[in-house]
Amino acid sequence: MQHGNYPKVNMGNSWKCNCEGDFELLIERVVQNGTKVYLVSSAKKNKVGPRYATSRFSTKLRNLLAKYPGKVLYLELDDWKKRIKLDNK
Repeated sequence: MQHGNYPKVNMGNSWKCNCEGDFELLIERVVQNGTKVYLVSSAKKNKVGPRYATSRFSTKLRNLLAKYPGKVLYLELDDWKKRIKLDNK
């Protein structure tokens, strides 16, 4: 079913959530339908203590990149920020 210029993906439910598990399932279904997925995020570590850091880019998303090479692609968010800054000068 088309939604504008993009096909609508049936997730099997009528509610919408915004959590990592929903994105994982959505990405799986979209890739299985033959569409490439671009993940735009930052994999850089966020220092939260003297010896502790977290990453905003989840293990689930890293696993999808490994599972579907060439179909799930990663774009570094900071590269886009730098490009936007350069374009606005």
